[in-house]
Amino acid sequence: MTPEQLILEADRCVKCGLCLPHCPTYRLLRNEADSPRGRIALIQALADGSLPADPTLSRHLEGCLHCRRCESACPSGVAYGAMIDGARQLLNSRRSSWHSAFKQQLIKRLSQPRRLKKWLGFARLAKRFGLLQWLARQRFGVSSRLAAIANQIPAPGPEHPALLPTHTASGRSALLFTGCVSQSLEPQLIETAIELLRQLGYAVEIPEAQHCCGALHRHSGGLQQAQQLCEHNSALFVASQVGVIATLASACHNELLEHCRTTPPIRSLIELLLEQPWPAGLTLRPLPQPVLLHQPCSSRGDHAARLLQRIPKIQLLPLPQRLGCCGAAGSHLLFQPGISDGLGAALLEEIRALKAPLLVTQNSGCALQIRNLLQQAGVATKVLHPLELILRQLQQTKR
Repeated sequence: MTPEQLILEADRCVKCGLCLPHCPTYRLLRNEADSPRGRIALIQALADGSLPADPTLSRHLEGCLHCRRCESACPSGVAYGAMIDGARQLLNSRRSSWHSAFKQQLIKRLSQPRRLKKWLGFARLAKRFGLLQWLARQRFGVSSRLAAIANQIPAPGPEHPALLPTHTASGRSALLFTGCVSQSLEPQLIETAIELLRQLGYAVEIPEAQHCCGALHRHSGGLQQAQQLCEHNSALFVASQVGVIATLASACHNELLEHCRTTPPIRSLIELLLEQPWPAGLTLRPLPQPVLLHQPCSSRGDHAARLLQRIPKIQLLPLPQRLGCCGAAGSHLLFQPGISDGLGAALLEEIRALKAPLLVTQNSGCALQIRNLLQQAGVATKVLHPLELILRQLQQTKR
């Protein structure tokens, strides 16, 4: 959005305040400037030049989680998500800050799978000698938070060819969009997705040329970079000639669905498992235990719950999420430690109270945040993607 468009969109807000109870940062901080209504007023003042792009204004606008819960509550239909993205782009253009430049460069590097894999190679070495664990316990800002995330790194996953053969002759094909984080931090999730797609009879394509979805860039004000990534991925999707684009992380799914218009339909793998008929004899083993269901801000549908409820005897317990967000919110877990920790602490108490051995979430950032919270608190609850739990319970019976 241009400054003029931001001003016009801000005028649509009638200041009714119906959004306030839905905003996690307002519920946490109780500050009008950290509410959607307050931020819209700040955006309008920034756009018309009434307020400068100073650290105080930046702190309130960058504190937004981009959960967009306010949009569903707004009677005027204000496009708040687009406004906050446009405002952050305007902030970046009007200030000269080493923090902003550092943030953009870090996001750029974290969103490049090859660079991220190299960085994680060094991190594994540091973990072996205990340096990573020590750094994660310190108060060194972004460095410590990066170390806390890297401390969760698994062993490197296998390299996959671009096209993986399937064991059925259904003729169906899917391009698996792995995103930038899953390739390095969740290789087991990619293995799970490949196996589930094979079980459904899909030939699986994983192009090495696929890039980050662009959500991290967009929500940090890097709209041009996000659009470039979108155009690259869209061209790749069309050229692949597959039947469907299958996604894993809910944030990536939303970004592709909203901004990367493409010919093959974009579906989450959870949706595919719900929609497609399962082969005869493929069933799910009973799981007579409680499982916590975390609902990411980027996924408010019931697809995950409906899929998991197919598991016989499962006790699916939705997390209350009193404040509405776990605190990950894309890059927030790195750059907004106060808000991230405050929201995370509230969620941790809910997890502790429910005492379940398993928790499932379909967002990569949320999984990183929750695993880190549990690890630091010494809570034994295991975090899985819904797809991982489905594969774990899958069994092939003879007919």
